[in-house]
Amino acid sequence: MEHPEAWLRTVALNIARSRHRRRMVFARLARSGQLDGGQRGTAGMSPDHVALVTALQRLPRPAREAVVLYHIADMTVADVAEALGCSVEAVKTRLVRARRALAVDLGDTADIATVRPGIVNKRGSLHA
Repeated sequence: MEHPEAWLRTVALNIARSRHRRRMVFARLARSGQLDGGQRGTAGMSPDHVALVTALQRLPRPAREAVVLYHIADMTVADVAEALGCSVEAVKTRLVRARRALAVDLGDTADIATVRPGIVNKRGSLHA
């Protein structure tokens, strides 16, 4: 194998995508009433962890993958771009948009202004 790290990242991304698809199917079944929604517990997880995971799940898949690879896997922007098969500029754009969306979802309006200078209204929306 010429690039074992690239292979490992590809495998990890595929596993994460498969788990996400399974979670979506489970959520759809729970919403339809075919399953008891109480079966899915969050025992042992802090409220902050649950809020972060929920906010990450609301992001589009490309943005979520960029955030996880950059912030959790501690990869450089260039490495993330290579792993996702896109340009460095695309990764930077995904990260900025994802951080902005996460700041809004998590109620951190101070971070919204630092991500992109502008005016934050009372609802936390950013205006240029």
